[in-house]
Order: sequence, then structure tokens, then C-alpha cells
Amino acid sequence: MLHFAPMFEPLLRFVHRLTTPQASTRLPQPDLAVLRRSHAFVAPLCETYFRAEVRNLHLVPAGQTMLVGHHDGGILPLDALCFGIAWHRHFDFGRPLRSLMHELPFHVTARLTRWLHAIGVVSAAPANLETLLDGGQDVLLYPGAAREAFRSYAHRRDISLGGRMGFVIRAIRRGVPVTPVVSAGGHETFFVLWSGASFARWTGVYKHFRADAWPLAVGLPWGLWFGPNVPYLPLPSKITVEVLPPIDLREALAPRLGRPLRAEDADDRGIVQAGFELVRDTMRVGVRRLYAERRFPVIG
Repeated sequence: MLHFAPMFEPLLRFVHRLTTPQASTRLPQPDLAVLRRSHAFVAPLCETYFRAEVRNLHLVPAGQTMLVGHHDGGILPLDALCFGIAWHRHFDFGRPLRSLMHELPFHVTARLTRWLHAIGVVSAAPANLETLLDGGQDVLLYPGAAREAFRSYAHRRDISLGGRMGFVIRAIRRGVPVTPVVSAGGHETFFVLWSGASFARWTGVYKHFRADAWPLAVGLPWGLWFGPNVPYLPLPSKITVEVLPPIDLREALAPRLGRPLRAEDADDRGIVQAGFELVRDTMRVGVRRLYAERRFPVIG
């Protein structure tokens, strides 16, 4: 690993604070008026520019669920945005949806932070997820983070969820079903040529920037660029999002054990790994089917 000069340490500590998820003892509540205004503004963008299609929202369980998606499209969570628009329309703003996001946007401006909180988005700190689940709320999360958001275009059909299994532990402990959400098109709003994961490990940037990728990408308006946090103008790629049938891990894993699953099984690494692979592999089948429908990049 490359070691940074001591003179950069104060700057690196500052950046580390900006990118480390911050837990809140009391999470801000969404503002329905702001949410409705934002919906009216963003919906035409999703439906016209990205020709968004969100399928099977009727599969969302009636009770609380964790919605687990795979991260596409770099720093712009466009598939999540399109999904949120469809969610609130489907439930007529009567069923709140809370989403977890990387810490950095909450340090850009106070106005952006207030807006994110108003539409239901909070920092992706594990404690925040626990608080939301304790409150019985539906939570949309993307475990793969930068590792998936900047996977290369050649691997756009692959889903790894970053290898992060915390959501499985919580689903087993709480008996909350996992509802997989897959999408296609977000990874064609710009094109990652190389993820730069090895570069991120060698330089140690993950430790300081929480970016386990340092991609080489091409898109608008810069042409070619290197690095994860470069704003870009997304291409008008058709985005298709699909909700898959919910997975009750306690029910799905019980046959493997020959007994009902218990909350304490969340401490068993083998059981958690099996649950993670079940969700991940189900999502891989779904996303590959979506991409098989596409005839051309961007056009869809």
C-alpha cells in the first residue's frame, strides 16, 4: 500500500470525517410537502429523459421490508431516484420510503442536506439502519456502494452487493423479508472502462475516501476522466427497474438446517453467507434478464 506523506495527514483526516457514515440519535423525518414538490419536479425527468419503467411494485410485502438494490451509475443514484418516484406514485404518498446514502452529499451544502432529509434519505451508518428498522419503516439500501457503482461496463450484468452481508444479519434477527430490486440502464448513463479497485487498494484511498474503486470512465461532458467523485452529465439511457418477489430468509433457509431459523442464527457465518448468496444469485438472474431485453446500449 502506498503511504501518504505526513504533510497530507490533516487533509486526509478531514476527508475521512466527511466520508464516514454518521449515526444520528434522532433521525430527521421526511417532509411530505417537500416530497410532493420534488416528485412533481423530478418525475418528468425520470419518465422523459430516462424513459423510466418500474415494474412489479405490487410484489412489495404489505408489512415492513428491506429493499435491496445493486448500485449502478457512479455517483448519481438515478435508478434509486426513478424507483422512488414510482414508489410514491404507487402508494399515493401514503407509505414512506427511507433510503440510505453515502455520507459525502450530506457535507456539500446545508440546503442539500435538508432536502435529502426531507425526501427520506439519511446517511448509510449501520446505526441509522437499525433506527429505521426499529421504527418499522421500509428501507431502500445498496450494499455494493462504490464497489458496484463503478464496476466496469463489461461487468454491468454482474452483481456482488460488495460482499456486504449486514442486511442479511438484520433480516434474520428481525424476521424482516428482503425485497430484491434490480435495474438495467443506469450503468449506461456513462461508461466505466476500468474500475480501479486494485489502484484503490494500492494507494489506500479506501481508508481515507471510503472509495474502494478509482475508475477510468468516459462520458459527458469531460470525455475521459479518472476518479470516483467527478460530476457528469448522464446520457439519456432507458432505465428499467424491477421488483422481485420478496425473500423470507427464515423460511428460505430453514430446509438447509432441518429446523426453523432462529434470531440467534444471525451470528452463524455459514447461515448468513447462505442467505447472502441466495439474495445475490436471485438478483443476478433478474438483472441478466433485464439486460437480455435491451437491444442497444443507452437506447434500450
